[in-house]
Amino acid sequence: VTTAIPLMAIAVAVIIRKKYVKQLKALLVFVLAFLLTFAIGTMRVKVLPCEANVERDSDPILYWVALGLHGDGSHAANEDFAILCEAAGSKTEREYIVKEKLRREWRQFFDSDHIIAKIRCNFACGDVGASGYMRFPYKEGNIVYELISWDGKFFWKYACLSTSYLFALFLLTAIGAFRGAFGNKMNFTTMTAYVTVIGIMLFLMLWEAQNKQLFNQTGWILLAACHGLLTMGTPKKCFVGRNKK
Repeated sequence: VTTAIPLMAIAVAVIIRKKYVKQLKALLVFVLAFLLTFAIGTMRVKVLPCEANVERDSDPILYWVALGLHGDGSHAANEDFAILCEAAGSKTEREYIVKEKLRREWRQFFDSDHIIAKIRCNFACGDVGASGYMRFPYKEGNIVYELISWDGKFFWKYACLSTSYLFALFLLTAIGAFRGAFGNKMNFTTMTAYVTVIGIMLFLMLWEAQNKQLFNQTGWILLAACHGLLTMGTPKKCFVGRNKK
């Protein structure tokens, strides 16, 4: 799902920069071609034998929204709901469970304690989600284990370093956005980067709390942060708009 965020960001940036209307038309053609290909591919998949397994084992998209609804939005904080869905016999049953949960508890999205806990889990948990990509147990005692595992010798040193680095990127991104809002021109690519960063942050607050999703947008985050660094200049220029001729 997160791979679609930059595509949407490009469309938003095109709309903001009206001189790129021609590019918007090209983008629409690309999106229509993509949707057509996706539809044909879906129809083809529907006749494959594995489709029976999909109906039995897969989760509806809204499952991930409902899973992030309580506590800090992580799987661990919503394990009872996950177990309930896993026990359901089909995707159709899971869809019903998920929709009922969202219908009854949608106000939880606006609970201040939940919002704060989810922000901390997404953007300040320490390991920046690296362990989320470890599909199989990494060997105890090796350097990866010692750095990334919660039980590793150097985990807290790694956590402090990685979180500080991430905070620095967010700070530089915020500075660049501030400067852009007050007169410092952005090119089309940089604007796309900022919209993408905003998109991934909103996505993480809506979805299950998994900050490993930030890795999918690392390039855009770095680009936005570099723009913030370039716009800083001297302390005086950092908070003043472009000089008028």
